[in-house]
Amino acid sequence: MSGVPSSHWNFTLQPRDRNPRNLRTVNSDAPSGRSVFTAIVSTRSVPGKRQARVPSVIVEAKLEAHSVEERGLFAAAHGVGGETGRSPAATLLPDDGGREPGPVYYDLFEEFADLATKCMCPVGAPDERGHKDGWGLACFQNGAPKMHMRDAGCAADASRYYGTAWKIAKLNIERASGQSLIVMGHLRRASAAGLFARKYARPFIEERDGVTWAFQHNGSLVNDPEEPGLLDSQVLFHSLLGRLTSRTHEGLAEATTAVRDMAIDKYGGFTGLNFMLSDGDSLHVYRDFQTNGQYYTLYIDNLGEMVIAASEPILAMTAEPIPRGVLHTVQSNLDVQRTTIS
Repeated sequence: MSGVPSSHWNFTLQPRDRNPRNLRTVNSDAPSGRSVFTAIVSTRSVPGKRQARVPSVIVEAKLEAHSVEERGLFAAAHGVGGETGRSPAATLLPDDGGREPGPVYYDLFEEFADLATKCMCPVGAPDERGHKDGWGLACFQNGAPKMHMRDAGCAADASRYYGTAWKIAKLNIERASGQSLIVMGHLRRASAAGLFARKYARPFIEERDGVTWAFQHNGSLVNDPEEPGLLDSQVLFHSLLGRLTSRTHEGLAEATTAVRDMAIDKYGGFTGLNFMLSDGDSLHVYRDFQTNGQYYTLYIDNLGEMVIAASEPILAMTAEPIPRGVLHTVQSNLDVQRTTIS
């Protein structure tokens, strides 16, 4: 899937029928292309960079809950000039430097929803249960929260999922130059005795000191959380925010170190501590595990106008997972900072 240079994008939306899932996006100036959902796709040519029609949304892979594993999928991305990522997870499209934003193909969201039945499971391959116990989408524009929709059940069967995906795709099409966009998405796999409700679907959103944060995590604590009614992911989210001294990469590195130590000392360790965290301006990605490293994977790749992070490689992404114990922070200009935590 190679990129196609284009100086201008015109989009028309042509419904196949009344079901929003069957809407498709058509480019009148360049060949149409299809990518995995999670986000916005840019096909602008960048000299010396690999080009690919890739989603820029986050897809989160998640495991959590009460001594039994849960998993979702996650991916995240920043794109200059407009690109997309995949869900569940998040996508960031930063300031495009005056250029027009790249288009978001609605088909990306459809393909992402298909992962509810096709993505990796703890046994090392897809299984019948899949990731059909909840879904969520969140979107930031210019650092401010724009949308947050989630529900129990399977994304592939949810009209609300497709309706929200369509709104996000439309938002990117109408995005003015100089505007940034981050989209996060998640598909949930609950534990056998887990909690099934809309409020437990990711990504989680919380406001602290006037800043809205979105979070998704893959893994579980060895011992159950002491806080009644809270999932492992919520405990980790609250703990991270409570230990933040700044929104910088350095501040996140300090908080991540403290939360990792807490997970070991207070909860007896963890299976996986993979997470993605965004304040609407930057994307923080961390991979860590104490068991089953082949399952707790995370990938990051720079595709020219966009950086994608995902629990499983999608499209033209590199097939090598990032190292264990390294925090990556992707800025809106696509610069990436790295700090070794463990």
